[in-house]
Amino acid sequence: MQARGIAHQITDRPDRKNIADNIGIHNRRQDKGDKEAVQTRRLSRDMLDSAPEIELFNNYNKAGKHNSPINAAQPAHVEPPPTPDAAAPNAVNDSYAAPTISKETGGAAEVSGNEPMSEIDRLVQALKDNEEYSRMVNSERAKTGHGISHRSLSNIKEWQDLGLEILKNMSKDDYELLQKMLWSRIADAHTRNPKVQNFEVRNTLILRDNYKDYDLIAIWENMGFYSEASPGWSTVNGNMAGQLNDTLNSFLNLKSRVEGLSETERVFLPQRAYWEDRLGPNATFGNVMSSVADHVNAQFEEARRALPATDRFTISFNNDFTFRVRGGTGDNAEFLQGIFNNSGGWLLTRVINSIFMHRGEGGAIPSWILTNDFNDPWRELAENHGLGYIQVSEEFLESLKSLSAAHSRKITEEWLQKQYGFGLDDLIFKNGALSGRTDEITKALNNDQWLKSQRDEIIRVMNLPRENDITNISIVFENGEFSILY
Repeated sequence: MQARGIAHQITDRPDRKNIADNIGIHNRRQDKGDKEAVQTRRLSRDMLDSAPEIELFNNYNKAGKHNSPINAAQPAHVEPPPTPDAAAPNAVNDSYAAPTISKETGGAAEVSGNEPMSEIDRLVQALKDNEEYSRMVNSERAKTGHGISHRSLSNIKEWQDLGLEILKNMSKDDYELLQKMLWSRIADAHTRNPKVQNFEVRNTLILRDNYKDYDLIAIWENMGFYSEASPGWSTVNGNMAGQLNDTLNSFLNLKSRVEGLSETERVFLPQRAYWEDRLGPNATFGNVMSSVADHVNAQFEEARRALPATDRFTISFNNDFTFRVRGGTGDNAEFLQGIFNNSGGWLLTRVINSIFMHRGEGGAIPSWILTNDFNDPWRELAENHGLGYIQVSEEFLESLKSLSAAHSRKITEEWLQKQYGFGLDDLIFKNGALSGRTDEITKALNNDQWLKSQRDEIIRVMNLPRENDITNISIVFENGEFSILY
C-alpha cells in the first residue's frame, strides 16, 4: 500500500545514503508545521540497512566461514556470499537463526551530585559540551533527521572516544553480532563489484577467515581523523575503521527498531534517535500523535475550557480532508473540531503520518507497509525478532487503501497547481503517452526535467480512483491522549 504523491517526492529529494530515504520534509508548504514529513509510502531497505548484513551472515556455517569453494581469482579466503535475492532468511544456521540485540549495552545512568561520574557518563557530557557537536545537533537539518551523518561526527574526538567506550561496554552477544555484521559487510564488498577488487577492497579491506578474528576495539582505536576525501581512506586502518563505523551505525539502526536505544546511544547517534522516536518500538499511535495531543490540551487550557478525563471523542475525516468530531460533553466536540480544522497543514500531515506509520504494542509491525519483497526489512523485524504484526480488520485495511489513494491525489494536485498552474484533470494519458490539454502544458511535461523524471509517478496517481471514501477511519481522543480503532 502506498500513499504518496509528486509533492512528497519533489520536496524531499530522497538521499538513499541515510535512513531518511523515503521520508522528507514539505519545505514548500505554506505552514511551518509542515516540516514534519508525510511518511505514507512504503519504506525501502535503506530504512533498516542492517538487514542485508545479518541475512548474509546467516547463510554461512556455524564456524563463521564460507560454505562454497573459493573463486581462484579472489584472495584465498574469500567466498562469494549469496545475493540477497537468492538467500532465504529462514534457511539459516541453527545457532544464528535469529540474531538478538541485547539490552545490556551501556547507557548513561542517572548520577547523583555526590557520586563520581562513570567514564561513559563523562564522555557523554564531554560530547554534549563540544561546540561542533552542538552546532550539528541544533541545525535545522538535524531537527528533521537528515543532517547528522555518523561519518561527519567521526571527526569529533569526543565522539570517537564515546564510540570506543560503547564498544568496550557492549554485552558479549551484541559484540559478537557486530563482528558478524562487519565480517558480512566486508565479504559482500569483496564480491559484489569486481572493478573495486583490484584496489580498495582487496588491499584495504581485510576479509578474515572467521568473524571472531576482528578486534573491534583495535579497529576503532586506529580510526584517526578522516573524511571521504582524505588519503586515509586508501589505508587499511582508515578503510577498516570506516567499515566498522558504518556497521555500528547499522547495528544501532537495527537496535532502535527492535528494542530502542540507550541514552548514551541516542547522544552518540542523534539521527538514529530522531527516527527511533518515529519508527522505533515505542512509536505507538498515541506516542507519534503526542505533538497533536499537546497542541489540543494547550488550546483547551488557553481557552479556559474544562476537558474532563471522562470525555471521549471520535475523530474522522470528511472526504475533503477536513475533520469531523463527535462525543464529549457540552460543546467540547465542536471546539475540538475547530482546533483540528484551523491549525494549519502541519496537523493534517501529522495525523496522516501517524495513521500509516506507527508501531503496535510490544513493537508490533504495521502489516500494511509490507511489500512483496521476500527480504522486506519490516517483515524480517516482525518474524525474525518475534515482534509480530498489528492485528487489524479487513475493513480497516480497505479504508487505508482509500486514504492512500485520496491523499496521493490531494498532494499531487496541490503541488502541480502551486508549481505549474495546472492539475491532474489537465493531463491526458493515452496510448502510453502523457500530454496536456493545452500545448503549454504538453511543452512543460516534455521540457521540465523534474516533471519528466516524475512521469511514472504522475501516471500512477492519475490512475488512482477519483472517488474515495475516507470517512471510515476512526481516531479516539480520551484523557488527553490519542488512539486509533482498527
